[in-house]
Amino acid sequence: MAAACGAIALTGCTAVQHRRAADQEVYKIVRQAEQAVFGQTNAFTIDTPYSSRQPGEILPSELIEDRLQTNRRMLTLEQALDLAVQNSRRYQTEKEKLYLTALSLTGDRYEFSPQFFAGSVGTINNRANSADNTHLATDLGVSQFLKTGGRLSVALANDILHYYTGQPRREVFSLISVNLTQPLLRGFGNNDPTVELLKQSERNVIYGIRDYSYFQDQFALEVVNEYFNLLEQKDVIRNRYTNYLGRVQSTRRLDARKDRDKASDVDQARQAELSARNNYVDAVASYRNSLDQFKI
Repeated sequence: MAAACGAIALTGCTAVQHRRAADQEVYKIVRQAEQAVFGQTNAFTIDTPYSSRQPGEILPSELIEDRLQTNRRMLTLEQALDLAVQNSRRYQTEKEKLYLTALSLTGDRYEFSPQFFAGSVGTINNRANSADNTHLATDLGVSQFLKTGGRLSVALANDILHYYTGQPRREVFSLISVNLTQPLLRGFGNNDPTVELLKQSERNVIYGIRDYSYFQDQFALEVVNEYFNLLEQKDVIRNRYTNYLGRVQSTRRLDARKDRDKASDVDQARQAELSARNNYVDAVASYRNSLDQFKI
C-alpha cells in the first residue's frame, strides 16, 4: 500500500513538473515571437484564479456564489478593461489558442533536439567439459536531426567477454562511431518534410501572435465602446426623465386652467406626458439590458 501511494505521489509530481516545464517553454516562445514582431513583449499567461487548484476541490456552489455577487462597484475605464481581461471567457479562449499553437512548436522542435538511446544484450553459453562464456553487449549514444535535413549520431558500443577458467579473465572492446548523413540533392535537404513542418510551426506562432494582438485591440475597443455607450444611455435617461417631469408640470398647469383652455389641449398634454413616461421607462430598460450585457 505504501509503495502504491508513493508511486501515485511520484506520478503527480512528475505531471506537475511536466506542466511547469511546458509552460516555461511556451511562454518563452511567445515572448520571443512578440519581441520579433512588435519589438516588445507583454506578460502572457493562461492561468486563472482556479489554475492552482485541483478540479475536484472547486465546488459548484463556489462558482455560483461568485456569479451571484450583487455588491455595486464603481468602475473607471481602466478598471473595466482590467476586469474584462481577467474574466472574459472569450479572452481566455484566445489566449489558450495561442498557447496551443506555441505548444505544437515545442513538439516539432523536440524532433531536432538530441535524442539519447541506450541498450544492452547479454548471453550465457554453458557447455559440458568447457569454460562458461558470458557475453554482454552494450550500446549507448545520441542522435540529432539537423535543420539541413541531415542526421548526426554518435554511438559507443562495448563488448564484454567473461571467460571462466581456473583464473578468470576479462576483456573489454569499445567502439565509438560517428555517422553523419546529409542529402546533397533536392535542395540540400531543405525540402525534407520534417524540416518544412518545423518552419510551418514557427510561421504559425507568428501568425498566432498577430491574430492575438489584433483580437486584443478589437476586444479593448469593444469594451471601451460599450463603456461609453452606457454613459451615453445614462445621459439619455436623465434627459427623458427631465422631459417627463416637464410634461407633468405642463399637464398640471393646463388642468388647473380648464375654464380658460380647451379640454382637447389638456388631453393632448396628458398624452404627451404618457408618451414621455414611456420613453423614460424604455430608456431605463435599455440601459439595464446593456449593463447586463456589459457585465457578461
